[in-house]
Amino acid sequence: MNPSPDDEKHPSAMTNLLQYPAQPPPSMGYGLSPPYPPYYNQPAAGVNQGPSAHVPLAVVVTEPQPAYFPDFLCYSILTMIFCCFPFGLAALVFSLQTRQANLSGNYAAARKNSSLAQTLNQIALGLGILSTIVCIILMVLFFTSAFSVSLT
Repeated sequence: MNPSPDDEKHPSAMTNLLQYPAQPPPSMGYGLSPPYPPYYNQPAAGVNQGPSAHVPLAVVVTEPQPAYFPDFLCYSILTMIFCCFPFGLAALVFSLQTRQANLSGNYAAARKNSSLAQTLNQIALGLGILSTIVCIILMVLFFTSAFSVSLT
């Protein structure tokens, strides 16, 4: 005998829905949690299971940017020509050594030569300014004395 579609809707056919489940319901609170499937499974050899949950991290190591120390080359040329030739010439030599050390990657020597070139340039500039002031004062004194002698 074939059951009719109406028999499935009969309340007696729903008795299996009212039975208790085979496992107890999960506890509400701090009790034991129900077992869950593992979060990440290692794929079998040769099996592609799509993207994994763990992405390998790439480590990128960058070298620090090299510090090029100033060579003060233009400053050295100008102090050699216009201020004090001996100190300007010495500053020019250390400026060229600074440039060479920067290009070869010897940053300790470049820093030392750069500092020395700057110091020599400042000394040459100071002596140039001082000698210019002394020359102006001597010229003023000479011309005032010469002018006062010619008037008397």
